[in-house]
Amino acid sequence: MREELAGNQRRSNYLYDIMYDFSYGKEIRLYDLSDWLGNRFSLYRDKIRGIKEKQKNFEMWSTWVDIFLSFLREGIVYGYLAYLVFQDRMTIADFTMYAAAIGGFRWAFEQAAGHLADFHGLSMQIDDYRTFMDWPDAMEQAQNPVPIPPGPYEFRFRDVSWRYPGSSRYVFRHLNLEIAKGQRLALVGSNGAGKSTFVKLLLRLYDVTEGEILCNGIDIRRFDRKQYYDCFSAVFQEALPLGFSAADNVGVSDGERIDRQRVDECIQKAGLGDKMRALKYGADTCVLKAMDDEGIEFGGEMQKIAIARALYKDAAMVVLDEPTAALDPYSEYQVFSQFEKMAQGKTTIYISHRLSSCRFCDAVAVFDNGALVEYGSHEQLVRAGKLYARMWEAQAQYYQ
Repeated sequence: MREELAGNQRRSNYLYDIMYDFSYGKEIRLYDLSDWLGNRFSLYRDKIRGIKEKQKNFEMWSTWVDIFLSFLREGIVYGYLAYLVFQDRMTIADFTMYAAAIGGFRWAFEQAAGHLADFHGLSMQIDDYRTFMDWPDAMEQAQNPVPIPPGPYEFRFRDVSWRYPGSSRYVFRHLNLEIAKGQRLALVGSNGAGKSTFVKLLLRLYDVTEGEILCNGIDIRRFDRKQYYDCFSAVFQEALPLGFSAADNVGVSDGERIDRQRVDECIQKAGLGDKMRALKYGADTCVLKAMDDEGIEFGGEMQKIAIARALYKDAAMVVLDEPTAALDPYSEYQVFSQFEKMAQGKTTIYISHRLSSCRFCDAVAVFDNGALVEYGSHEQLVRAGKLYARMWEAQAQYYQ
């Protein structure tokens, strides 16, 4: 029953996590979700209880059957031995010897049967482990990885197609795009146009379904994945905090060997210097309350910590996927100013719905329905009067 139990436990644990997670508190209170979540949690807990009741009932009935069979066995065996003694066909000494031998055999047999049951259970668990370990890796590791060339990097998407596993619909189909060394490229398009998927393919969080992505002329699948990841400093739209200090969150790329001076400099560049200095423990303040009761829920400012983390890593390739979505316009201006300095000589990719960030990029790639429909500088695309120009005019009218 383990598989049936695991599915319900996974769902109930998910609901439990939501109910005690501070980040869900506003929605739970505002929309009065406590009873709704509690009822759904109870539904899965009731299913778990029902499965465990089946297990206990099975154990109880098997115990009663075992007792009955043991009683029947003992009654037949000892009754037969006693019958032989009363018929003078066996002495008391022989009776004692046979009774002890039968008792020893029964104990040994029960132990063997119990071990066989244990072996069967362990075999099922080992089978699960082996099935998991034999599961094909969605992104195969290169057997003989080639060294990653030093940056800056140029990339070429050559006839790239991609779709989700098991889906027949392609997100990208025969995409071709070149990113020059040291180029600052902005990716623009409506929601679902394929911008974030493009970045995940570039970072090799996904592997292409067809075609290839070349880094300095080498297929990125030929690199060691971990070393390839080390080439990127990335800030994603959803900044996920770790329940440790702000300094740990910023310097996490160095493990335990954090350079505190660099951490403080990156925090200052990300626009969090005044905030940290105002806190009781400064950059040693815990980011969440889960690990420390005196921790701080940073909210939208977590995006700035993610930006400081990217500044600290200082990799040769910079990727910003909606990094300022949770920031006000002034903070956004400060962040882009800092990143513009940081990106000097580095290949940089920006994704932003605020088209003002495109003005300091060398080129803009416009995606629509998984296809590259426009490419050029901001000025060229505005003059072209197509999709990018319409998007620009739609935003600009609110600032005029």
